[in-house]
Amino acid sequence: YLYQQFYTIGCQELYEINPLQFIYKDRKNEIVVEEVTNDNLGEYLQLQRNFDLDYGEEYVNLNRSMHSYHHNAKDTLQLLAYDHGVPAGSLQVFFNKCTAEIDNVGVLPAHRLKGIAASLQYEVMKRFSNHRVILVADSNDTPKDMYRKQGYKKLSFRYEVMKLL
Repeated sequence: YLYQQFYTIGCQELYEINPLQFIYKDRKNEIVVEEVTNDNLGEYLQLQRNFDLDYGEEYVNLNRSMHSYHHNAKDTLQLLAYDHGVPAGSLQVFFNKCTAEIDNVGVLPAHRLKGIAASLQYEVMKRFSNHRVILVADSNDTPKDMYRKQGYKKLSFRYEVMKLL
C-alpha cells in the first residue's frame, strides 16, 4: 500500500564503539588525514559538492551553507582525507564531553577500497579516545558491514517512511 501511495521505506541502524576497541589495519599507503581549516576548506567544500551533485544544484548550495556553518561550530570537527595528495574522502564529528557522533562519511568512488574511510575513523578514535563513539548507518548500505568488522556494535534500529512529492 505504501509504495502505491508513493512512500519510501528505510531503516536506520545505530552503532557504537569504544575507541580503544576499533580494529584498524594500517595499509602504509599515501592516505593523509587532516582537520579542515580555513586553508583547506575550499577543497573540503568541493569534495562535498561532488558527493551532493546527484541531488541537484539547490541541494548542493544548501549543503554548502550547512558545511560552512559547521566548520565554525565549536562542537564539530571536519576531517579531510587525501589519497596521494588528492582530496578523496571526508567525515564530520559532532561531539560533547562524553559522546562523539561520526556523520557524513564519504569517499569518492575512484578512491574506494583503499582504507580511506577507516583512516578517517581511526583519526576520530585517536582524538576522542575517552568518548563513546556512535554513528547511524542505512541498513541497506554496505558500509554497515565495514563498521561491524571494525568492532562497532549495533545498538538499535528504526524504520522511516517518507512521502515522495
